[in-house]
Amino acid sequence: MQQEKETLLPQLPLPADHLLQDILGCADGGVCCIAFYGPEQAKARLLYASEALCRMFGKTEEEIAASIAAQPDCLPIGEDGGMAVAMVRRAIREKRPRLEMELRIETAPGKTQWVRCKGTLRETADEWIVTILQQDITPYRELAGRLRRQEEQLMLAVSRISADVWEYDIQKKMLSTGLSTGVHRILYDVPESQIQNADIHPDDKEAARAMYREMTSGASQVDYTLRMKTSTGIYSWRKCSFSVIFDQSYQPVRAVGIITDISDEMETRRRYQQERQYRAALSLRTVTTVDIDITADTFVRQFVAPGSHVVGTETERFTEFVAALCEQCVHPEDRGRVQQVLDLGHLQMALQSGEREIELDYRSYNLSTQSYGWMKMTIHLFRDQDNGHICGVLYVRDIDKKKKEELLIRERADHDPLTGLLNRSSFAALVENVLQNRKDKRHAFLMLDIDNFKQINDTFGHATGDELLGTVAQKLQATFREQDLIGRMGGDEFAVFLVDINDRDTVVNRARRLGEELDIQVEEGGYTAHISCSIGITFAPEHGDTVRTLYANADQAQYRAKRNGKNRCAIFGQESTSEVDGLAAIATMLYEKAIEPRKAWSRLLHLIGTRMDVDRVLLYQLDTARSDVSIQQQWTAPGVAEYREPPVGPARPQAIEYWHKSFENNQSLVVFRREVPSAVAAFLTQDGAETVLYFPLRRGRRDYGMLVLTNIEKHRLWTEREKKLLLAVAQVLGSQMAEQEHQKRRNMNPSCAVRDPLTQLISYDAFKVQAQALLSKGATEAYVLVCTDVCNMKQLNEHYGYTAGDHVLLALAALYRQMPDALVTRTFGDHFYALYPTEQSLPMLQQKLEEWQQEVCTELQAEIPGMQVSLRSGIYRLRSTDRDISFALSRANAARKEKTQSMGCQIYNDQLEAKLRQAEEIAHKLPKALAKGEICTYLQPVINLRTGRIVGAEALVRWHSEEGQVFLPGQFLPLLERAGLIAELDLHMLERATDWLIERSRAGKLLCPISVNTSASTALLQTKLGELAKRLLHAKIDPSTLILELTEHTFSNHRERVYGAVEQLQKHGFGTAMDDFGTGCTAISLLAELPVDWIKLDRSMLLASQKSKRGLDFLCRMIELLKSMEYTVVCEGVETAEEAEMLRHIGCDLAQGYFFDSPMPVSDFEVCFDAQFTKAQ
Repeated sequence: MQQEKETLLPQLPLPADHLLQDILGCADGGVCCIAFYGPEQAKARLLYASEALCRMFGKTEEEIAASIAAQPDCLPIGEDGGMAVAMVRRAIREKRPRLEMELRIETAPGKTQWVRCKGTLRETADEWIVTILQQDITPYRELAGRLRRQEEQLMLAVSRISADVWEYDIQKKMLSTGLSTGVHRILYDVPESQIQNADIHPDDKEAARAMYREMTSGASQVDYTLRMKTSTGIYSWRKCSFSVIFDQSYQPVRAVGIITDISDEMETRRRYQQERQYRAALSLRTVTTVDIDITADTFVRQFVAPGSHVVGTETERFTEFVAALCEQCVHPEDRGRVQQVLDLGHLQMALQSGEREIELDYRSYNLSTQSYGWMKMTIHLFRDQDNGHICGVLYVRDIDKKKKEELLIRERADHDPLTGLLNRSSFAALVENVLQNRKDKRHAFLMLDIDNFKQINDTFGHATGDELLGTVAQKLQATFREQDLIGRMGGDEFAVFLVDINDRDTVVNRARRLGEELDIQVEEGGYTAHISCSIGITFAPEHGDTVRTLYANADQAQYRAKRNGKNRCAIFGQESTSEVDGLAAIATMLYEKAIEPRKAWSRLLHLIGTRMDVDRVLLYQLDTARSDVSIQQQWTAPGVAEYREPPVGPARPQAIEYWHKSFENNQSLVVFRREVPSAVAAFLTQDGAETVLYFPLRRGRRDYGMLVLTNIEKHRLWTEREKKLLLAVAQVLGSQMAEQEHQKRRNMNPSCAVRDPLTQLISYDAFKVQAQALLSKGATEAYVLVCTDVCNMKQLNEHYGYTAGDHVLLALAALYRQMPDALVTRTFGDHFYALYPTEQSLPMLQQKLEEWQQEVCTELQAEIPGMQVSLRSGIYRLRSTDRDISFALSRANAARKEKTQSMGCQIYNDQLEAKLRQAEEIAHKLPKALAKGEICTYLQPVINLRTGRIVGAEALVRWHSEEGQVFLPGQFLPLLERAGLIAELDLHMLERATDWLIERSRAGKLLCPISVNTSASTALLQTKLGELAKRLLHAKIDPSTLILELTEHTFSNHRERVYGAVEQLQKHGFGTAMDDFGTGCTAISLLAELPVDWIKLDRSMLLASQKSKRGLDFLCRMIELLKSMEYTVVCEGVETAEEAEMLRHIGCDLAQGYFFDSPMPVSDFEVCFDAQFTKAQ
């Protein structure tokens, strides 16, 4: 130990050493010096301990050194020893040169002493030297305890009075309120926080600052009168009387004040002063003045301006005066309001309810100008102290000039300055008012967009464009009624709301007539341009009962009109066959096997029934073995009974034969009850339904079933558009039933499954058998395996129909058939494999394949104009070591997936091999890593930007391997996703977060929300997640404390699956969040539909806000929008103090990032989180 002391002071001569020993001995609390080996290593040693420190602990220096060496994670000072080491290690990790803390130490068994520790940290080559000076602060702590007891006695005394007691910490600028009422609040940064939160009336903010300045400057008594906001949100007058408390050096430290509500006193004073001012200025600014006794119904006219219209001269009754005033002076449109306000009962109720002043603007006839002008009537109400009557002073002022200026400003604010039409906000407000007040009426909402308007601006200039917009506005006003609302939404977009319509046809005809009026050719300076308009129509209440819904639906219909060729009208809900609506979306999932068929059938029939307004929808399947049909699925409208098939009889085969013959020449069959042959009437009309529509479920030339729509009582004439839409759906159902039958026959007899029914290629099972046989013969290096798919197959099916999609698949099959001796199969959907013997080099084969694929795409585009087909392939040359064809198939498929561009071929190479092997290695290690505890949870704090406190955390994963390596998420998460193991890791992290919350709850510690990143596959594991929710509820913890985060890309790419899963998570009670917001393409209109509680803004939005004013404005408006929609907003990736201050300034409440703290072990986070509450106490 002596040698270590010498190395600690190697440069001092002997006298300086003695001098230093004397200085250290004068430190009553003691001094120690400890060496720590890095922030994470559990190793430390004592370099020095002063005699005073040894006396305090009652131990020798050697005993203290042995204790530290044996337990480096806990100083030998008692229960605060662990916390002291944790704070030292954090200071080392953050490389702070100094630290300060207050601790309890045990100087003897059962005896505790408070000390303040100040330390310095110095880094050497392989360790940190921490020197700590201790000061005994026990007397100060005991003094604080006595002060608390005195405060409690004071609170007991003041609780018996009606005033409140406040305490202000002058040094910390911290204000404690409600000390006598029990409603305790703590405010920081006072008075500025009170001013920013509008707790103090804006007119009194300087007085508030002056009051607190007087306390800080040392005034012993401070008295001010301020207006402060109450719990109900209104301001009331408060008298604030503070007494300042000083420390031993006569410096002000605290102020204790009594706050008294003096609102009644101030109101009385205000009324007195107002009455004096009113009486003094009355004759200068009024037209007439009247004193009223409301109780006695009498009045006395005090003053009438020269030239004013005098009424009621022959009566003293106030009611008769009001009647004469309204009849002779008040504008007819304003008489009702004036009579209502001046009604005696109304005036009496107003005073009794606390309303002492009433104002009313109205139009009055002016004799001198022979016209109506605006007046302001003001009535001051009071109770006569002598007789108790309710009285008032009424005076009228001429405000005509000011009022007309206000109306002009309002007109400009509510109307578009270019066209004179309503602007967007006023239009929406007026429409919403009509919808709410006329719910029993039908209305129409039209969205209109000028086609080719940009061409007008570009060709003729904006002046011509503005003139054209004015012409459009005039034609709109000429076409529609006076009571209809017309607005300009912005740019070349207009909206019309037709109030109280009688029928749809009138609206549609008027819209078409407008379209004809706006079919205009513009010629100027030798240039010609043509404009027209596309109109979307929606009806209320059928298509919505709010402005937002009607606008969105009309906008969707208008977009459809524009997409279908412009210069036309489209009605919301009347879709065409080329559109991707709810029916086509379900059909697409059927075709691609995205959801289980029967579940999809049920949803599809429900959509057809509700969209097409029928009573029943049935799905029949044909049994070819028995030449019979049977109902597979049925949907019925509310109140409609299900259809039950009649027993087998001679009419049944006749009906089936009738169907077959009808379908030979027609794509659909409409049956009317009065026109069907009597022999098969019961079957064809479903026991007497008025109209039945049949569609064959066909693939190629073979029928597999029928889609049937029934109107029981309605004689319905189906439109060609409706038939085309339903025919497209029936084609998809036919393909699905064909696939099912093919699979059924294959399961019963594998020999029947040799060929794919569409392409006639060999089946996938047969392909694998034959390919495996080729591998067994050797010479595998002579073969190349090609895996191909159509990148945009889903879009092709949606836009061109499934017949066109089948045509693409047949063309791709023909492409591979031209390969000599190739073995080709279609596995499912649009996936193909080809095993091809060739000696060509892989680059040459790649070039050849790309040429073939380009030829196919060019031919398809020539056959179907506008069709753009994108093919991608993966190429894998078999190796002599390959023994299993499944291995080769996975390699070719991996190469296909690696092709990031939308067209071309990717060769399987060494880099891809290494990536796959790494993924396999990671996948192999993960279960063991989870079992051994190598997967660790780190927490990154979420900070409240207003208070600087930790209010939550995000759980992040770290992998500490047993070899000593630390893997960051970016090194292994993508590999786990590729290996399909990400859900296992997600569940592990969720379980650890749940364990942590339960442990803290059982220990009686405060909790904070913890968010965990979650994949789409994990969100679907509802059973396991439900068990976690039950654990939290059993521990009496709100499940919303655990927040499941999904990225914006996850929501965008898996919308239908993820939305439902997240909604189910919310039913379990979990909090939900969208992470990385701003990196994807979430439409603003979809924000209202997001099933999440939290939105976490990506750092990219923060960076964009620093590049331009527009970026900053966008971030500010986005935060305002999200908060107004009641999302909790967190900004991620904050790295500088400037970024944090900017976010706080624009209203962002929460943030996280390396500026505040890096992700840290759970134990370190607990120290930081708990310490802020210790400080508060």
